[in-house]
Amino acid sequence: MIQKNGFHAILERTRQLRLGFPLVCAAIFWPLSVFGSGFPTVDARFDDHGQASLVTQALLQSRKSDEARKALAPLLASVAAKSPTSICEPLIQGHFELRVGEGQVVLRDLRIDERAALMAALGSAKPESLRTYLDTHAQPGIPAGTRIAILGILQSHGVATDMSSLSEWVCGHGWEGRIRRDLRKAFGQAVAGILDRDPSAFLTINRMDRDLPVALKPALISALGGVGSRSSLTTLADMLGNDSRLESLILRELAVLGSKIPHPLNDDVLTKVAKALHSPSRTVRQQGIEACRLMETTQAVPTLIKLLGSEDAAESEQALKALESITGQRLSPIEREWTEWYAKATTWWETEAQDLMLLVRTGTPAEVNQALVDLSRLRYFRHRLALPMAIALTNEEESIVGVACATLGHVASPLAVKPLLKLLAGSNTERIQQAALQALLNITGQNHGLDPEAWRQAGW
Repeated sequence: MIQKNGFHAILERTRQLRLGFPLVCAAIFWPLSVFGSGFPTVDARFDDHGQASLVTQALLQSRKSDEARKALAPLLASVAAKSPTSICEPLIQGHFELRVGEGQVVLRDLRIDERAALMAALGSAKPESLRTYLDTHAQPGIPAGTRIAILGILQSHGVATDMSSLSEWVCGHGWEGRIRRDLRKAFGQAVAGILDRDPSAFLTINRMDRDLPVALKPALISALGGVGSRSSLTTLADMLGNDSRLESLILRELAVLGSKIPHPLNDDVLTKVAKALHSPSRTVRQQGIEACRLMETTQAVPTLIKLLGSEDAAESEQALKALESITGQRLSPIEREWTEWYAKATTWWETEAQDLMLLVRTGTPAEVNQALVDLSRLRYFRHRLALPMAIALTNEEESIVGVACATLGHVASPLAVKPLLKLLAGSNTERIQQAALQALLNITGQNHGLDPEAWRQAGW
């Protein structure tokens, strides 16, 4: 097989085959002259009922003009529906093959845009046909490059049922000791692609985690963090406690992910994260404190208060910052002072807060306004207070609605977004609309104007 490696490579190969110089010139210049005006007579090595030849010709022609390039995608999609093999082969090999003249094979490396077009075309293939083709490669000893290419296909077109086979593609259907970095990367990208496209794949993660080689687990954890959904947050939290070597990495992903997802987060997730503060490992505790801070883990407050007395000055300082962020309080780093505050806050919630929430529903305008202000003073309970306070948005008194918008903006719980959008849609008063918009801006950090539909399209 003669590859496209330049003039000297062809000369050397010809010398080995004892071919004459005239034949060399014919082999080089005849194809070039034909390519310049229409298609040569070509026949792909991996012919599949003529479809592979059609792919080869389409790729060659697309390099000649913009019109042919635009026609490439629908043509490849049509071929993929009939023959996934003819699309997959050049994608896996990284080149397409053609025969010129009497069986001489010439390789053409795929360009980035051609690779993307081939990958997109596989979306038109029948899932069962694509699986059948991939199964033909499921054997020991396949090259790492082939496995990486197949993982790339699964990243773009895999489904939940493919999750169980991903580790086999990485390891080559047989344990090979150390796992190459590029294979680990391809594995993580395939996991993320499938999870993002098929949420039902989250149901397979726990079983997958048990069976994975340790070397692949960091890639799985990073992939879950990259998906950025509440399902991935829950799945990561469920993995805590399975392997102490991975606790810090899981907590780091939870911290980043938890800071991006609108609060409040799932109570079970927060409880599991709070348990990390009891770890004997200093590294795990430090990462746990950071996760609690970013995830606003109110369940961790009693333990964070105790950590203020840690002999480790850095740990004590980190615990103080987490307490300040979660509670909104600014107190000294003395454990006793925080313990007293926590006891008073708990008592306030159980007694005075309940009376104030009742006044929001039944009080006079002056009582309602004062109750809203008093309720908004404690950040620690903001998610529990948001909906009871939002009841005031339906009050007939415009002054009460304005105060409710202001205090909800101060409390800044995302739970108030839907009631505020409902107010925005139903109010004809410019003053109230602007008050609602300002509250939404304070809560979300975004401004999508006065149209509630624009907010919903933005994910709110």
